[in-house]
Amino acid sequence: LFVPERRLAAGPAPLVVLGHGSVGVADACAPSREDPAGFHDDWRTLAYSLVGQGWLALMPDYIGLGTPGSHAWLLSSEEAHALLDAPRAARRLFQPGFLGDRRAIVGHSQGGHAALSAHALHGAYGTDGTLATVVAFAPIWFSQASWGASLTSLAVAIKANSASALASSAMYLAGHLGRLEGEAAADAPFVPGKLDDVRGFLLGRCWQDVTDPAKWPATLAGALGAKGGAEFSTSAYVGDVGGCALSDSKCAGTPLGTTWRQRWVDDRPAPDTTIPLVIWGGDQDAAVSPGRLRCGLDRLAAQGAPLTACASPGANHNDVLLRASDWVRQHLAHSLLDAPAPAACLDYTTAITTTCSTPPANSLLPADP
Repeated sequence: LFVPERRLAAGPAPLVVLGHGSVGVADACAPSREDPAGFHDDWRTLAYSLVGQGWLALMPDYIGLGTPGSHAWLLSSEEAHALLDAPRAARRLFQPGFLGDRRAIVGHSQGGHAALSAHALHGAYGTDGTLATVVAFAPIWFSQASWGASLTSLAVAIKANSASALASSAMYLAGHLGRLEGEAAADAPFVPGKLDDVRGFLLGRCWQDVTDPAKWPATLAGALGAKGGAEFSTSAYVGDVGGCALSDSKCAGTPLGTTWRQRWVDDRPAPDTTIPLVIWGGDQDAAVSPGRLRCGLDRLAAQGAPLTACASPGANHNDVLLRASDWVRQHLAHSLLDAPAPAACLDYTTAITTTCSTPPANSLLPADP
């Protein structure tokens, strides 16, 4: 919880809820712990750039970070609930009359996915106060089937078997299994001979380590070469889950494929069509590339999101937060304090003409991944 000494609002304060980016899944990675082993660059940029402007802000850890049990990276329902429950918690912390009624959600990367999930599920789940706007920087809103596709030989062929992609696949699969099927199921995707290495490294270190190929143990290094995700994943996951990720026709008839296909659908829910939504992206982003971001924009637009898509030329995955901060401040002031609206931002879809990057396929239909 960040309470600036000088707040923008003189009276009851609006609340900005922050969705932090990927930090890893180990307990030490939880931002609230500020553990020296954690990854702090992105969330501190997100939080301090807004709090320094005078916004009252609350940034919850996601479920399973720093607490018992798995953290399910990109599990939409749990991310959304964490952000939508935050205003309820804030209400209990302050004296009556301190908090106003209006809320905004602002997220980056994984937190952008969390923000979009909260935007989608707000109508059914609710929150404390009125959600006035949602802002997502570089959200991971491309097909979540990507984390199955990363296990396949095609990922090797198109050089999509990076350390970050493979670590993300391991985090996504293990976290979802732990949360949805019980902790004992979380090891199912991994071959027994590699399980200790996966647990100790990919699921036991924070983001700056698991995304650095130089830090990968020799026992897992083959995944970064010709073997890809098959280095540490069972043949059933490579064949059934990876196969389903690459071709929808391969999902039916395999229990694993059918199960994971539905999870990928659930992790990209249809947007609310009434709450204003803003997305910012940079053309130098190597984590959520312009092609990947365009997949999410295409899907949101097709599903009726009240969307403003803004481009920051020259921005990468992190510094888009600072480059866009003045516009976002004005947008929040307009949405939460009735200040004048900012000038129109540079439209992403006209400024950055990159088309959606596939595979996996980017369906525009809510019933597809």
